[in-house]
Amino acid sequence: MKCFDCSPDNSRAIAESYVEKFDGRLKLFDNEQNSGPGTSRNNGLHRATGEYVFFMDADDILLSNGLEEMYSFAKKSDADVVSFKIRCNTSEDGKQLTFVEHKQPRLDPNTVLIDDSTKLAVANIDDMQSIEKSIPYKNTLTWRTRKVLARYRFPWEIWLKFSKRNFLLENKLFFLEDVYNGEDQIWTYGLFMCAKKMIHVPKVLYHHRIAEGSIVRTNRTPAQNMNLWVATFTSGIKWVDNVMSRLDFFKQRPEFRYEVLEAFCRRYSIKILNKVRTLPQGDIYKAIRQEFGEAWGNYDVLLASLITYMNAQQKEIAVLEKSLKECED
Repeated sequence: MKCFDCSPDNSRAIAESYVEKFDGRLKLFDNEQNSGPGTSRNNGLHRATGEYVFFMDADDILLSNGLEEMYSFAKKSDADVVSFKIRCNTSEDGKQLTFVEHKQPRLDPNTVLIDDSTKLAVANIDDMQSIEKSIPYKNTLTWRTRKVLARYRFPWEIWLKFSKRNFLLENKLFFLEDVYNGEDQIWTYGLFMCAKKMIHVPKVLYHHRIAEGSIVRTNRTPAQNMNLWVATFTSGIKWVDNVMSRLDFFKQRPEFRYEVLEAFCRRYSIKILNKVRTLPQGDIYKAIRQEFGEAWGNYDVLLASLITYMNAQQKEIAVLEKSLKECED
């Protein structure tokens, strides 16, 4: 399935040329207006009919057997989510490849980590019933919260995730539609918080192309960049907290809920601060006022004051960045 977000190029015509080759399995849909990645993904999720869902980015490359292998891992494990630990970054011309492995959880190449919310176990990649070792945790949601989410030690990229469609629908894991930057990172929080079973696989099936014209790399002013991350921060923290409010695990453990939100605030505060370092304090307030206007009512001045105060603490920013880097390592 392909959902087109009013693309100005000939990508739709290219996709149409493949329709007959898929015997009706390839379906194309168009948004009525350009609405961003979150809306397109949600439209695709609502229209999908298959057992599993996988989201690609527009310019990337999936290996020819990629979906087949993802499906095989999912069926053998009956996992809600299959998460791949290694990604391959590809230059825009396809000539340079860089392999990046997420350090949490640490796995040998021939193993997978099975996390079924009651136990953590390392198993053979070709025979998941063959357990090589177990990792002691009373409840693996504790591990996900304190070792993964609260320390941001997980692969957040949506194109490293292969998920059951019903799992996403039942848990209302839809993308934020008013956010154009980082909405995929926020969505991944929901996978880790809601999945009854996940498996983590150290294998490369997807090449991420580093395209200069992508949404993430579009040239913007410091004020525009700041406002993008402010929108992500304010919408994202509500989305994450709303998901936790539906889950008994977090209802019964408010301290874990706090840890996730505190880590979320720390990470996105750094992103915002990095964008405002070159802005005078008056421009910070002006940019927020102009961007959000009446939607923020009288509260925009409070947010602007907070960011201005944080901006003045330049030494603290370096400490925060060092702390985050240590967590990710």
